[in-house]
Amino acid sequence: MQVYVLDLDYSEDDGFPKEPGVYGMNAFLSSLLQKASEFDDGDYPTSYVTHLVALLSYEIARLQELPLGLPLPMDRRARNIADELMRCPSSDLTQEQLASQWGVSVRTLSRIFIKQTGLTFSQWRQQSKIVTSLKLIQQGLSIAEVAERSGYSNVSAYIEAFRQRFGETPGKFQSKAL
Repeated sequence: MQVYVLDLDYSEDDGFPKEPGVYGMNAFLSSLLQKASEFDDGDYPTSYVTHLVALLSYEIARLQELPLGLPLPMDRRARNIADELMRCPSSDLTQEQLASQWGVSVRTLSRIFIKQTGLTFSQWRQQSKIVTSLKLIQQGLSIAEVAERSGYSNVSAYIEAFRQRFGETPGKFQSKAL
């Protein structure tokens, strides 16, 4: 997954969002951002940079901000479990097995997740699967393969979870991202 952080000196009239956010990506915008990240002072005429920034603002304004919040627990044991689940979202390990593996009781783990993420362990795990599936979607994998690698037992369950989170099917999202 590629991440670009733009730190631009711009006015509110330039068309960029007023607040930071996470946005989907398409090939054209990715190319523009790659070009912008290569700038060094003096390499390009001011008019070129001005036009590129204007085009970036237009393209970013057309994107829908993604509701990607995935709060992570601060507790070392819970964070180890979260990291493991993000590395391997298709893990079959239950909450009980994960808690035992990391030396914490299920009850304590449940309390930690609610207190530190605002989500139950089950809700957090579901959200983690959806968020990590975005990388697979952007790699161009089939939706069936994305569902399987993301830990869903069937494609329909994945599509429904994705639709609830993003308001569209993963296939539609993928067609816009590629």
